[in-house]
Amino acid sequence: MRAVILGAGFGSRLGKPLPKPLTVLSNGETIMERQVSALTEFLAADDVIVVVGFKKESIMKAFSNLTYVFNDVFAETNTAKSLLCGLRKTGSEDVMWLNGDVI
Repeated sequence: MRAVILGAGFGSRLGKPLPKPLTVLSNGETIMERQVSALTEFLAADDVIVVVGFKKESIMKAFSNLTYVFNDVFAETNTAKSLLCGLRKTGSEDVMWLNGDVI
């Protein structure tokens, strides 16, 4: 099994200059830290694929041990395109996908 986290979009509705997965929660961890922590209880870190776009370097620097796919048209498309980008990396394996802004 592989997990795909969709984290390519802008964080504009949150009013933050960072990607939404890097939003800090009240306990001090980011949304993505919470997601990755839960996923890696059952999966290896390299089985977690993150689709990045907006400020991709911020996410990649924070989580250097994960696998990344770049959605180069993230500004013109929606999460369906990001999911397709991630699924192409999984092959025929089972997949669990998460939106990068969901707690």
